[in-house]
Amino acid sequence: ENNWGKGYGTDAMKVILEIGFNYLNLQRIELSVYPSNKRAIHVYQKIGFKIVGEKRESRFMNGEYKNEVLMDSNHLSFFYGMQFRDLR
Repeated sequence: ENNWGKGYGTDAMKVILEIGFNYLNLQRIELSVYPSNKRAIHVYQKIGFKIVGEKRESRFMNGEYKNEVLMDSNHLSFFYGMQFRDLR
């Protein structure tokens, strides 16, 4: 918790996307996250991921079923998003 809010997660995700899109030539990267993980969703949206859906009751955790938010990013939105953010 001492390192929360310092941008380490954002920087790590940017590196992962850079490798995926620029070196592995991926066209699309997707992820899922629990709706209660607001900090992660914020980071993902900040670097260009979009919410594309929700899987209802897809995970059983702590005695109950949980939903998952589905998010994705493609190479064009990442490339243009990074360029426009760098100009600000």
